[in-house]
Amino acid sequence: MHRHHSTETALLKITNDIYSGFDAHQSTILVALDQSAAFDCIDQKIMISRLQHTFRVTDQGLNWFVSYFSASSMFLC
Repeated sequence: MHRHHSTETALLKITNDIYSGFDAHQSTILVALDQSAAFDCIDQKIMISRLQHTFRVTDQGLNWFVSYFSASSMFLC
């Protein structure tokens, strides 16, 4: 989405994209993640290790999580 666009604009775009996919007989998948506080109280090293070994997250997916953790603030819980 673009900066300075409302949530309503974003939802309208997503809805339009889904309907366009249906009209074109394309498969449509929507993944929505609310990460506002999802990882505030975890040990980052343990999480990365579990993502790699338990869930087999690798390459770009793992790099995304590492980047996310390095940019976020952690809180003591």
